[in-house]
Amino acid sequence: MKAKMSKWCEGERIRLADVVPLDTPISLLIEPSSVCNFRCFYCFHGNMQEEIKKLGHMNKVMEYSIFEKLIKDALIFPRQVKAINLSRFGEPLINKKITEMVYLAKSSGACNMVKIITNGSLLTPQLNKNLISSGLDVLRISIQGISEKQIFDTCGYKINFYEFVRNIEDFYKNRGNCKVFIKILDNIVSNETEKFYQIFGNICDEISIEHLIENKNYVAIKDKGKKELINMMGEKCDNVDVCSSPFYSLNIAADGSISPCCNDIEGKIIFGNVVENSLVDVWNSKKLNLFRVMHLQEKRYHHQVCGRCCAPTYTNQRYDNIDSVKKSLLKHYNT
Repeated sequence: MKAKMSKWCEGERIRLADVVPLDTPISLLIEPSSVCNFRCFYCFHGNMQEEIKKLGHMNKVMEYSIFEKLIKDALIFPRQVKAINLSRFGEPLINKKITEMVYLAKSSGACNMVKIITNGSLLTPQLNKNLISSGLDVLRISIQGISEKQIFDTCGYKINFYEFVRNIEDFYKNRGNCKVFIKILDNIVSNETEKFYQIFGNICDEISIEHLIENKNYVAIKDKGKKELINMMGEKCDNVDVCSSPFYSLNIAADGSISPCCNDIEGKIIFGNVVENSLVDVWNSKKLNLFRVMHLQEKRYHHQVCGRCCAPTYTNQRYDNIDSVKKSLLKHYNT
């Protein structure tokens, strides 16, 4: 197998506790589309369709003018944003302007890297060529099965598996400087891990099998040391008090609304909209700082949204843990 065994491109991470507070977000998570063509059983797209129909922001494809505005805003930050991640709730390749978005983000100098997280089902040789030539740095593909039947059982989507693999292979062969990262959930591949590696191990740069995390597994109280916890990377971990997302990232939904993370499906935590507000102003706003203070004071366990979220403990990497500096940060954000 050519691919390197990896954990979410682990080598790219920095220790967040060493650099916060930040005058510029490290990353921007931008949603080209909140619409998804998959209905994966473990995702709200698969089990919350009735609720999603009632949420207008969950049925949007980002207008290119909104994307232009947020890239313009990103250029105002004191430093270059490290990464723009084109993903979030939906399938980014549904947006017909996706290659133009990659090109603008990269050529503008607003960020160092542009990444896409996709299910890979819409890749074609022509789209591959366009994405690569646009300057894409990382393509992360979430595999939902190693056969047509398994993919259908996972996400209810019929696919020609042979063409699906061929399109990924085509991207990999012509990738240039773009890194291809492939991952799958452990409960999907189960006892067929070797087959997964055989199919995909030679058509990507890095490969991973991730541990499925479900909200029902989350203990929404402070319980360090009372229970053995396993994170998404399959590592033993402690419960994390402070969610690091609002300290290093901004999320921009397809309708332009700005939030601190990608786990607020209902859109209850909104700090503004890029159409009307500057990203820089939002990043430095009193409203966002008060939200940060709430986390630093360990009040997230009682928050209407954050209290139901498993991300700080189970999906963030060890590099993102800022519990050790929460006292100094509290002094900073309380001033």
